Order: sequence, then C-alpha cells, then structure tokens
Amino acid sequence: MSILKTGQSSLNHGTADGCSDSGADDVPYSSRENIPDHAQASDFDNILQEIQELRENKGQLEESFEILKNCHQKEYTAIGEALQKERHRNDGLEERLNDLIELHQNEILNFKDELASMGERSNFQSNKEATDIHESLEACLTHLLKVEQQQLQAGQLDGLENVTARTVLGKLINVLLAVMAAILDSGL
Repeated sequence: MSILKTGQSSLNHGTADGCSDSGADDVPYSSRENIPDHAQASDFDNILQEIQELRENKGQLEESFEILKNCHQKEYTAIGEALQKERHRNDGLEERLNDLIELHQNEILNFKDELASMGERSNFQSNKEATDIHESLEACLTHLLKVEQQQLQAGQLDGLENVTARTVLGKLINVLLAVMAAILDSGL
C-alpha cells in the first residue's frame, strides 16, 4: 500500500520516481492539476498492473528457486551417498590389499625358512653320505691290508712278484683314496 501511495504522490508532485526535475518546476502547479482524472486513473491502473505482474513473476521465481533448490539438494544427497559408498568400498579394498600383502610377506618368510631347512637337510645328507663313503673306504682299506698280511704270512707271494703286487696294490689303494677324497671335497 505504501508503494501505491508513493506512486500517487509522485504523480501529484512530479516524476514517477518522486524526484522533481528542473523542467517540472517551471510548469505552474495549477497546470498539473489540469491533467484529466481518467489519465491519472489509467497511469494508476498501469502501475497496479505492473506491480501485479512483478508479484506474479516474483512468485514464479520463488517457485523455480525452490524447485532448483530441491533438485540440487537431491543431487547433493545422491552424490554424498555415492561418495560414502565409494569410501566404504575403498576401505574394504584397502583392507583386502593389506591382508594380501601380509599374506604374501608371510609366504615369502615361510619359503625362505623352507629353503634354509632344505639347505641344512641337504648339507646334513651330503655330510652323512661323505662319512658313509669314507667309512666304506676305510673298511675296504682295512680289509685289503688284512688280505695282504694274510698272503704275506701264508707265503703265497714270492720275492719280486710279492714286491710288485704290493706296489700295485698300494698304488691302487692310493688312487681309490684320492678319487674318494676328490668326491668328498666336491660334495661338501
């Protein structure tokens, strides 16, 4: 209502914005009163119509704003929920990755332990086999020495043949011992 009163007073007292311009002061007040009432009423109706249109536009803008606001709020909520789901999914994937890394590290440690154990078993087995071979060679040598002594005592070997046979037998034993020592050194 105050707008309407201001509009009426501005019609009565000068321009539409309520300010008087320098040209309006030159016109005598009495000539302003000579404006027909129906022109003032027409101007007043136009102003009221414009005000009504502005109110309708304002209402439509407010409705559009509310619709946009609700639409954006729904989109914002949907995006927030999607981000939350992705965050949960990411956390789950991260946990699975950490579990897999831990499992992989444990498997590597187990593999290293197993390799070390296999190496120890292999060394033990090699040492055992080398010891067994060495004992067998010593037993063979002992047996050969006993046979040689028995032959010497029985007198089966005479002079030169006896010395030659002993020399060949001794060299054979030395060769066997050298071969066995080389096998043992390469096995260890």
